[in-house]
This record gives sequence, C-alpha cells and structure tokens, in this order.
Amino acid sequence: MFLALLHFNLKLTVRLVMMEQDKELLFSVGSGALMREFLERSLSSRDRSVVSFDSLQEGARAAAREPVDLVVYSVDGLKSPPDDRCLEPLADRLIPVIVLSAMNGLEDRTSWLRRGAVDYVVKPFEIEDLSARVDVQIRRIRVYRDLLSANERLSQEVKKMERLAIVDGLTRLYNHRYFQERLRAEFRRARRYMSPLSLIMLDIDDFKEVNDLHGHQVGDLVLSTLSRALKQEMRASDLPARYGGEEIVVILPETDRASACAIAERLRKKIEGLRFTGRNNTPFSITASFGVTSLDNKMGSSAQLVETADDSLYVAKASGKNRTSAFERQSG
Repeated sequence: MFLALLHFNLKLTVRLVMMEQDKELLFSVGSGALMREFLERSLSSRDRSVVSFDSLQEGARAAAREPVDLVVYSVDGLKSPPDDRCLEPLADRLIPVIVLSAMNGLEDRTSWLRRGAVDYVVKPFEIEDLSARVDVQIRRIRVYRDLLSANERLSQEVKKMERLAIVDGLTRLYNHRYFQERLRAEFRRARRYMSPLSLIMLDIDDFKEVNDLHGHQVGDLVLSTLSRALKQEMRASDLPARYGGEEIVVILPETDRASACAIAERLRKKIEGLRFTGRNNTPFSITASFGVTSLDNKMGSSAQLVETADDSLYVAKASGKNRTSAFERQSG
C-alpha cells in the first residue's frame, strides 16, 4: 500500500515538474524513514521536488523513467559499497550521486568516488553544507546536459548542411558534383576488386514541349515527381543523381550489363506510367530514353563510362525515343 502510494505521489510530482521545465527533481534514497523525511523537508523548495525511495535499486529504476537531476544516497550505518557497479545505472544516465555516510576514512570516501559518486558527505553534517553541494552538482549536470543537447543539435545541423551541399534542390537527387566524386570512387573500387559497374543515363523525351505547353512550374513538378518515382525503385547501393537539366544518371555498383538493362527497362516503364495534369487541367504523360553502359577492360577512367552512357542515350533518342540502348564496344 505504501509503495503504491509512493509511486502515485512520484508520478504526480513528475507531472508537475514536466509542467515547469526549470523545476529540479531530486531523489533521496536509502537510510531510514526519519533521514528520508529530513532530507525531503530540508532539500525541497519552490524550485525543487524531492522524492524518497527505500533502496538504491528502487531509485535507479525510477530514474530510468523520470527526468531526475540528482540522487542523494544515504548509506545505513557503517555500510560499504555493495559492489563495484552499484552506481553504474545512474552514471550511465548522467545522474550525479552524492553519498552520505558515517564512514570517515580516506578509503571509504575514495571507494565511493571510484564507483561513480560525485561527492561524499560524512554524517553528521550541516544541512546548509549538503544543500550547497546539491546546488553545485545540479548546476553542473544541467550545464553539461545543455552542452550535450546543443552539441547534438549542432551535429544534426552539420549533417543537414552536408546533405544539402550534395543534393539537388529541385529533384532531391544527388547533384552533379557528388555524382562525379562517387563515380570516380566506384570506378577505382571496381578496378581494384575486378567487380562489375554500370551506369544509366536517362533523358526525358521532348521535355521542352512540356515547359512550352504547360509552363516551367509544371515542368519542375514533372522532374520532382519522376525523381521520387525513380528513388522508389532504387536499391540501397544505387546512386541516382541529376546530371543537368532533364538528364538523370544512376550509378549501379556490382551490376553487370544485363542486369543494368533490366533495371533501365523497369525505370522506363515506371516513367511511362506516370500521369500529370497541365495547363487548363490538360492530362498528359511523359516518356524517357535510356542509355546503359558497363565497365570493360578498355575503359581507363570514369569519364569514359559517362561518354559511353551518353552515346547510348543518343542512340536511344535517334531510334525513336522511349527505349533503352546499351553500349556495345565494336570488336577490333
């Protein structure tokens, strides 16, 4: 009954703390009821709530669920640390622990400090002294947590900026510069490990007519919609990028010519099935032509992959558009 009432009071206290974000939450654990009552009464204030627990283990379990700032652990009698890892669950959550003990020897103090306590106070003590130590430790941990939080936010912003630097703003595909970097890296890797590498280059057929008939905003919508559709078909290892204008390239690591052609055909049919609404609610669809190339022994640079993919794309366009053409090196 007592524990149930205690847990209810704890939840109520924590709710109030959550409503007042700056209010401190302190756990008092261990020792007898009189000591817990004394600490709770003495350390509580308008800006701080104190919740008591019978044991360190119980306090640690509650600390795993609630945003506690500090634990004051009052050790019974001449008790030594129960084990080397007794404070570890609290330390892992960046919760400082002040130990209160009647043991006054150097070894007693250092044994608790080595186990993770941030401070050690000998009984009997002046409550003003303990209160000052509590204030200092709560300020320190809050500053430290704020720094960790700020560092995490900064890290996320850096990652966001890094991604923006390599992503095309309209299509959300990788940009031309990043494509060239990755293609060179994949070319070197494929050469080193003698693994297959393919490249797809595609171009929207008659895209100028889309812009002329329906406006550039619709043209942008076509590009962004097509890009999303392509990304849905990509494998984790594939790298789609905007090469320029309405041209898109896809790096296909560990992919031979036959597999690359099959992927290109799947993408071509996906694009062919897209539907759009243009000016004056006019429905229309688009097609794209694909050029496919694969690394062979005569290619000396990644630039030759781009050249042969472009040549194959030209063949697809010249052959009637909305088709896939694969590069074949002429013998001799």
